[in-house]
Amino acid sequence: MRAYLCIAGGIAAPQLLYSRSSLSPLTSDTLLTVREGRTTTRRADLEFNLSRRLRVLPGPQADWFDDPRLGQYEVTPASNRMGLRLRGAPLKVPSRELVSEPVCPGVIQVTREGQCIILGVDGQTIGGYPKIAQVIAADLDLIGQLRPGDSVEFEYVTLQEAEGLWRERQKRLRQWTTRLRLSAGALG
Repeated sequence: MRAYLCIAGGIAAPQLLYSRSSLSPLTSDTLLTVREGRTTTRRADLEFNLSRRLRVLPGPQADWFDDPRLGQYEVTPASNRMGLRLRGAPLKVPSRELVSEPVCPGVIQVTREGQCIILGVDGQTIGGYPKIAQVIAADLDLIGQLRPGDSVEFEYVTLQEAEGLWRERQKRLRQWTTRLRLSAGALG
């Protein structure tokens, strides 16, 4: 679903808001011009977690459900950067009403039909569906790797476990950043 490409000198494109990102999707005939770089081709040994298991904390309305456990779901084609629509055994939806309230990426809402939606990075800022769970910060990037047809399961963790997993994640990212800087400095 996603691929990552590191180009030594970067892409030769106009910079907008400190980014050289494309404002339009790339196609198979798109030609990218690269800037001069000083490194040789090499493989980065980065560990990507392609797990289809997302770790979660109970959401603010988890106690609204007779059984707040989440089973196995399939990502539907109606998914995008706003959110992943999931299909699975419908949850029994409480008859209570919820006033719209703030939401954030990774929150798992339950629709009136009992199906789940995981909000993505471009998701709305408020929502009125009950929030049964929240994907932990250490697993948020995994949401962007799921594609239609993929199976996803959820594992509840404690807040202390989520904090420890976040610290581990940040430690690995610092190690990668250090390796990249040292590599670039040695070749510069």
